[in-house]
Amino acid sequence: MKKSLFAVCTAVALLALFAGASLAAATIPNFSGKWTWKNEAGDTFTINLTQKNDIIKGSHEATAENGAKVDSSKGEISIYGKYVDGAFLVEFRSFASDTKGRAMMRLENKGKSLLWQLVNYPEGEYYIPQGNVYMKKVAK
Repeated sequence: MKKSLFAVCTAVALLALFAGASLAAATIPNFSGKWTWKNEAGDTFTINLTQKNDIIKGSHEATAENGAKVDSSKGEISIYGKYVDGAFLVEFRSFASDTKGRAMMRLENKGKSLLWQLVNYPEGEYYIPQGNVYMKKVAK
């Protein structure tokens, strides 16, 4: 009797654990895809993101001065982070200066916009835009 009660309790605990884990993963919005931004001066910023649960990674390309200045990872992983309190906190590497910075990414407008906000600026030269950058998802 004690063994069967223990087995039932263990099964219930495992089910609760797995259900909780899948519910937690289900509440994280999907950031995967290509996101882009362009300002009036012609500066651009594009990120390609791949998300698996609460981990995200991706590549970037930023241009300034009508494309004369380029900061591109050329498809190499340059963005990596974790989902915390409603946003991804990421570390990125600027290829213009080979230095790292940090940013926060959050989906807004029912997932139609991605807010990219620099938290720690990389040292040296970089062309990733400063301030609040609202990026649009590129259709496949």
